[in-house]
Amino acid sequence: MKNYESPVIFDNEELAEGIYATGSGGAGGNCYIVKSYEHQGEHQGQNDYRFQVSADHVADHVTNGQTLVISFDHVVTYKSCNGHEATLVGSDTGTTLHVHFGYLNHPTSSIGIGDFIVTCSEPNVSDVYCTGCYFECDYVKGIR
Repeated sequence: MKNYESPVIFDNEELAEGIYATGSGGAGGNCYIVKSYEHQGEHQGQNDYRFQVSADHVADHVTNGQTLVISFDHVVTYKSCNGHEATLVGSDTGTTLHVHFGYLNHPTSSIGIGDFIVTCSEPNVSDVYCTGCYFECDYVKGIR
């Protein structure tokens, strides 16, 4: 990269929220680049919030599993997820949730989770935002 341009962060209530986390040596020693955004807010009293999570495995190894660590601005309850072999790890309620997946990822594989669904029972909440997310790689954690 000859001409590096520093990223710009801005706040605009009219846009869908996006969270980006770098993977090289980031939180959890992970090797994923992750993007998350809310694609459906509370709808007709259903009280669920649906998030899209996408990740690119940027590594020199193969892994058989990974744990998504995702945080929110309100206390939420995990409802469901359409990811491969999705298994909740720990509490289903809180501001941070941990969900393990069984994706076989080669060094340049991608993950796409179209419906990560949480509910929020806090009163007077008009929307729930993802405040951060990353994947912990089983290979990096020593789980082969």
